[in-house]
Amino acid sequence: MTEPIHIIAIGDPFLDAATLCEVITPRLPSGAVLEALDWNVGGKEPLQRINLQCEQRGPDAIDPPAELLAAIPRADILFTQFCPVSARALEAAPRLRVIGVGRSGVENIDVMAATRRGVCVLNTVGRNAEAVAEYAIGLLLCEARNIARGHAALKRGEWRKKYPNDESVPELPGRTLGLVGLGAIGRLLVKRLSGFDMKFLAYDPYADAGAATALGVALTDLPTLMRASDFISIHAKLTPETRGLISRELIALMKPTAYLINTARAELVDEAALAESLRSGRIAGAALDVFMREPLPASDPLAALDNVTLSPHQGGVSVDAYRTTARMFIDNVRRLWDGGELPANLVNRETQSNLQNFKDQIQRRAL
Repeated sequence: MTEPIHIIAIGDPFLDAATLCEVITPRLPSGAVLEALDWNVGGKEPLQRINLQCEQRGPDAIDPPAELLAAIPRADILFTQFCPVSARALEAAPRLRVIGVGRSGVENIDVMAATRRGVCVLNTVGRNAEAVAEYAIGLLLCEARNIARGHAALKRGEWRKKYPNDESVPELPGRTLGLVGLGAIGRLLVKRLSGFDMKFLAYDPYADAGAATALGVALTDLPTLMRASDFISIHAKLTPETRGLISRELIALMKPTAYLINTARAELVDEAALAESLRSGRIAGAALDVFMREPLPASDPLAALDNVTLSPHQGGVSVDAYRTTARMFIDNVRRLWDGGELPANLVNRETQSNLQNFKDQIQRRAL
């Protein structure tokens, strides 16, 4: 009897093993078995600290979790959302052929080590795009229209009417939104904010010019975008090339009435330069969901400013987003059993032939 394909799914405090089983099991292909287990990391706050470490230092930022090391030797296919998979963990996985990462970024995976071992890494692009796009719009409105500041004042018993942007509180029609990154989230922002009659610029070296034009977006270079935009929303992927992309020099190009919104990665922006620009009133405001230090200390310079809206890295959090993550993973993996194209979103393209060989192997088993 042919041994089944083992799928090991590592749950976490945001997407636990029970939910993984609930979503994946009805979609499980014939000839595959699912084993889902939870990474006992101690809750959402410790996990967020680990996530930040992995984003900054890679999967070796922490030792491989015991749950992963115990399960990975049985895995042909591994799913992880946040659990780090280092070179050490991969050494314990002789059967492993595919890693499915439940998000777009793969900072928690040692992709180079996986590639050396011929292991294919698939990410999940757009799994929380709706959640983040909605949240970015919320932050934009909250900062420009002083919603959070007014709310906080009322909670203190203060009927506040004076704000840092009193002379330039904007409405959105006719204003220009500059998007740094025109991927799934950026495109959704354009669709949603088109209803506000905004204009759109985007900087994205990988964007298709024809598709951008059809969406009503003018592609441009980054300095032009920084100069011309009334709102700048960051949606680029963090890579060695994009780290520090929004530099002190580029922030200095912004209009004095402009706002910067970041729901992507803190490392994309020179945070110290941004804080200085806000403190001096060089730009009107900012709205940030991501920070170089998380949780953000009360002593952080950003926390003392009155022209910035801050939130605790929650833009991608929704019950729909996490269930979508699991569904997108298993629907992608099912392509190995179905005819037609290979699974989408292969990160390490060097392993494409390995992925095809694995698909062919599964197809032969089904005969």
